[in-house]
Amino acid sequence: MRHTRAAARRPGFTLIEVLIALTLTAIIGAAITALFVTQERAFDTQTKLQSAREVTRGARNLLTSELRMLERDSGVVKASPDSITLRVPYAMGVACVQNASLIVNLLPVDSVMHAQGDSAYGGYALRNFGSGTYEYVASTGTRPAASAASACTAVLDTVPRGTVMALVPLPTGPAAVAGAPVLLWQVVRYVFAASQEVPGRRALYRHAPAVGQPEELLAPFADSAHFEFYVDDATTPVTTAPSDLSRLTGIELVLDALSERPRADGTHPIVRLRTAVFFKNRRI
Repeated sequence: MRHTRAAARRPGFTLIEVLIALTLTAIIGAAITALFVTQERAFDTQTKLQSAREVTRGARNLLTSELRMLERDSGVVKASPDSITLRVPYAMGVACVQNASLIVNLLPVDSVMHAQGDSAYGGYALRNFGSGTYEYVASTGTRPAASAASACTAVLDTVPRGTVMALVPLPTGPAAVAGAPVLLWQVVRYVFAASQEVPGRRALYRHAPAVGQPEELLAPFADSAHFEFYVDDATTPVTTAPSDLSRLTGIELVLDALSERPRADGTHPIVRLRTAVFFKNRRI
């Protein structure tokens, strides 16, 4: 009898207390689950936006690195909202003497860049000291050839010693003056076109016609990605390039990139980036 009464007085949980505890646990669990779901969605959204940002930033870095090297008057060969064709310098030197060929002393340059440029060599540009403009001389199939350093003895006294090369054909304008700047250039075309890596989307391609097929650099881009153009002293870009491309002073890059991963509703996040590159680092 005593044992039964002691057991009856032993502390414990009633059914109501258990139900209350389970209810509170469920409420707290639901709140924590909602927090985890919200954080996961936020992380997923940021991941999608980051992938789109990487496309825009990568495109900007690739384009600006070559656009900033352009010579203003003749650096752009063709231009439209979807594509630009450029004469991109990859090496610089100074003229030594002009006889059967133009002998130049090329300033020291990264060997990889030089090798890649030579593979797509398009010609050279010689600056006229009188007018200050460059004459672009297109290659006739003959690449720069090594020449004797003795032809540049006088010039090498005032500039760093580099590789001495012979260039043909000769300029049609005034003969080269010793010490005149010379640029070796390649033709490069950037174009927005249908992507092969991301079907149904657009991609940015880089094409050096002298080398081979276009290379798909980055994707996907929105249909609104394009090029715009600064003309003369205008401070606002236009979508149509002038017929006289020497009037171009800069290019606006409209890089609207998409994330490859869609939202829950099937739409793709877009990161919009606009940046301007002015030739010779000046607008006029």
